[in-house]
Amino acid sequence: LEHAFERVIVGKIFSDVPLGLYVIRGENVVLVGQVDEEKEAHTTQVLLERVPVEQMLEAKKQAEEDKRLKATLSQHLSKQQEPWDFDP
Repeated sequence: LEHAFERVIVGKIFSDVPLGLYVIRGENVVLVGQVDEEKEAHTTQVLLERVPVEQMLEAKKQAEEDKRLKATLSQHLSKQQEPWDFDP
């Protein structure tokens, strides 16, 4: 595929990251179809905000860090919780 790009969405912001020439191998087959211009316009102009690629990559990095921190805290808290003792 020539002039390929990846649309990255984090929350309510998005950016199209250019990939350039994209070679498709057997395990990377993708179904490609026409884009409904009306839905595309509604999504990119009303529902989401387009931001520069650098800002999107920073937001993606922060979202991944937040997710990792949340998982670590959840795991830590579940280990500390003692079983309930119902015996008087």
